[in-house]
Amino acid sequence: MVARELMASKGPAVFCVGKDQSINEVIGLLSGMGIGAVAVSDDNKNLDGILSERDILQALDERGAEALVLTAGDLMTADVFTCNADTLVAEVLSTMVDYGVRHLPVVGDDGLEGMISMRDVVQLRLSALENEVESLRRQLQEGPQAAE
Repeated sequence: MVARELMASKGPAVFCVGKDQSINEVIGLLSGMGIGAVAVSDDNKNLDGILSERDILQALDERGAEALVLTAGDLMTADVFTCNADTLVAEVLSTMVDYGVRHLPVVGDDGLEGMISMRDVVQLRLSALENEVESLRRQLQEGPQAAE
């Protein structure tokens, strides 16, 4: 499976904020939508960076309440690992694990196309394992006669 297929199965929605959006607003979006990261893009196409809950918590730990008056552009990670729509999901997972990231923007020739989270990849793998287990159960129940 490739990133495009995973995005199609979960929906391609990408939540974007502008660089000037306040951290308070970003926190409201993350909390309200139940997501862990947003793409930072002033035009919803060109990826300027990514801002995650982890980035915000780190800023709060280092700067205290002062972090809440900063903007997405102040706290975003600008050097973002990305993939494209044809990247194998196994490669997406590898990138996430190798670089310790939980969200990977999908970028194409026309800009930002989607976002894949570690949760998306885990849910996909869990579903595949459940299908495998069910298939093995059926084979065991059918016994050796099914092979004839």
